[in-house]
Amino acid sequence: MLVQFYQPEELEAQELDRYLSQGWFRNSVLLHNSRVIGLGSSVHDVLNIRFALENYILRKSLRKLHKRVHEKYRVISQPVEITPEKEYLYRKHTNRFQGFLFESLDHFLFAYSGNSVFNTHEICVYDQDQLIAYSLFDAGKRAMASLLGVYAEDYSKDSLGIFTMVEEITLAAKYGHAYYYPGYVLSNNPDFNYKLRLGTPEYLLPDLTWGSKEELDSYVLPGQLINQKIKEIKAFTTTHKLSGKLLANPFYSMGYGHFGKKKYCKGIKVWHGKKNEEHYLLEYDYEQEHFKVSQVKEDIKSTLLMTMKTTQDIGNREIYLPHICEYKQEMGSSAQLVDLLPLLKELF
Repeated sequence: MLVQFYQPEELEAQELDRYLSQGWFRNSVLLHNSRVIGLGSSVHDVLNIRFALENYILRKSLRKLHKRVHEKYRVISQPVEITPEKEYLYRKHTNRFQGFLFESLDHFLFAYSGNSVFNTHEICVYDQDQLIAYSLFDAGKRAMASLLGVYAEDYSKDSLGIFTMVEEITLAAKYGHAYYYPGYVLSNNPDFNYKLRLGTPEYLLPDLTWGSKEELDSYVLPGQLINQKIKEIKAFTTTHKLSGKLLANPFYSMGYGHFGKKKYCKGIKVWHGKKNEEHYLLEYDYEQEHFKVSQVKEDIKSTLLMTMKTTQDIGNREIYLPHICEYKQEMGSSAQLVDLLPLLKELF
């Protein structure tokens, strides 16, 4: 599956190690495994990375940064504690995010429940008594997973976001961990490539072993295939002058959740059209390996009840579906778009 969620009721340290080694990462009180991600109107492969620490050596520039910050500021490591200062920096930091947001640090860590099964710690950087940066990480038995790095904009010249990652990986090695997991980078998107400043990582391969970037590049990844199918949909609908619009679906991950009898659209980008006030979607179903046409209805109530906030760009109806779409019925499917042409001409 492209997306999986799991909420553990309890989690031993070695279990976290195992989940991390298989590409899962933390999402509030959930564990989340996603092979692709939709950002804006683009689809990217999620490339999970980790650093093996047995023979890991910090680059000279990172050692200098580490020493400089320790000499200039006060740095402490301790179990996580939510404070108004951390909440303030977190809310300022969310301006850099795109898509869905946890509206507070409490929401990010605990989903307002007050507790979690994760063993979470923090690194805090102070300029005298002022908190200027912090990072959060989960500790397993032999692995550490970085969660979040936040810093005050006025101190951006000090590279505190990189520093807290360097401090984390230094602590991981000190505590005898075998692996440090900084999360993921994305295909065809440099936004997360700052993590590669730590060195040359291992990449999770589709067979759930770890290898080099060169080994990963030998595979056809899900996002590559999905992007190709989206191009086919765009070219086909244009050629045959079908009415409608190609839109990103910001709610696609909900299609992989469990909501009783409701089944939501899983397509990351879909062709959307209306006829007689009914909504229809053409999408590529990755799991079933075919294109499908479905009649859907907008679940406006569930959209409004979502606990996560969205960034302003998601309100652009020229780019995004405005609401969660629930499947009413599948009208037809085929591995070839041409087989669906009579149906598509009728509906679009």
